[in-house]
Amino acid sequence: LCSGLIQNTVQLSGGRIIDTDSVLSWGSQPRSRAGAGRTELQHWYIQVTNPLSLEQKQQLQENLGSQLRRYLPHNTYSVVSNEAVALKVERLAFVRWVGLRAPDDKLDPELQSNTLRADSEGLVSLYALLVEQSEFPLGTHSAEELAASWKFASCVAVSPRKIIVQCPHGQAKHIAGLLSEQPEVRDVEVKRPVALKNNVATQLLMGERDPGGEGTSGIYDLGLRGEGQIIGIADSGLDVENCMFWDRDNVVVPHNSVDTSRRKVVAYWEYQGSVCGLAAGRACGDSTDDHGGHGTHVTGSALGDVDGPPAYSSELASARAFHGTAYKAKVAFTDIGRPGGTLYPPSDLNAGLFPDPYEAGARVHSNSWGCYPTSTGSCNVYDSMAVEVDQFSWDHPDFLVVVAVGNSGELGVPGTVESPGT
Repeated sequence: LCSGLIQNTVQLSGGRIIDTDSVLSWGSQPRSRAGAGRTELQHWYIQVTNPLSLEQKQQLQENLGSQLRRYLPHNTYSVVSNEAVALKVERLAFVRWVGLRAPDDKLDPELQSNTLRADSEGLVSLYALLVEQSEFPLGTHSAEELAASWKFASCVAVSPRKIIVQCPHGQAKHIAGLLSEQPEVRDVEVKRPVALKNNVATQLLMGERDPGGEGTSGIYDLGLRGEGQIIGIADSGLDVENCMFWDRDNVVVPHNSVDTSRRKVVAYWEYQGSVCGLAAGRACGDSTDDHGGHGTHVTGSALGDVDGPPAYSSELASARAFHGTAYKAKVAFTDIGRPGGTLYPPSDLNAGLFPDPYEAGARVHSNSWGCYPTSTGSCNVYDSMAVEVDQFSWDHPDFLVVVAVGNSGELGVPGTVESPGT
């Protein structure tokens, strides 16, 4: 009984809920409502009685004239259509409820709170997340064209499905409301700052039976040391001259290119100037690690393996006990760090971060960074960064993205796993 009650709800971001037992389905609402029979495209919720079979999914998509791309708990899809089609879909035997998606439902909960913060210049950055062409068959404007047409703020398309909008703090909620009224916009999200994670190294990286004890080798008993593997890592930077990554045959690492013959660093991507930033959609790096060596630390934890000049043989021998987990693997590294410790990952991870390491041969990508919480739980959201991780993983089933769980687990409260790890 309780399970049935829960399934008759639509779960929105920020814990908001629509009780579909209490709200009349669209066709059952009074026909005198303003705008009845409108033909323009709007956003709708379609809740079905049970998880769709392949036949039902095909039937629903044929009636909609578009693909189902956006799922919401429970058994609900967010679609773009006109009222006539919504009413037709409502008559399908397996559809239990249809509702109009209000513009406010598109808004990030932070936009409806008092926690919204500006950057050092007094600006708030928002993401306008666009519906896909398969969801919006009559939509003809590209992200670039839409961004150019929105004159109410500074707008830049960062990918085919994402526009970044910058505005003064005092106008942010008003501009977010304007964005939510655009039929091409699926959601309006606050662009959250990101920060480094993994501030405490674990003794369990290798899966030891007795961490710190003698004679334990964990996964190495299975012959797993990372041979023949490339790991993608994005972080603050990498000290390529560190003994864990030193290459006696190739002192200069391949920048913005790939050479899989290298001992450890097969690629080092760092973009500067006009080829990185919001318009370019690429990460911005600076070719160095930060003062704390975070990127060097996490890369060493993953795959560090000691080598160096013969003159340092005694020091190297003592350092070999501290090799990384998959110490025979290599790294395709993306530098997302800027001077001063600022992180600058690409605005769309699906389009701007993962393709390069994937093409280089990486099938695991490690990210020890994520959303920087302004309050407990503020980053425990399924936002566009998390969606982009899922989208690339779905499109590339042989690619595993791993993300640090954050630095706040010791608080012992819910909500400490942060985007994009959500």
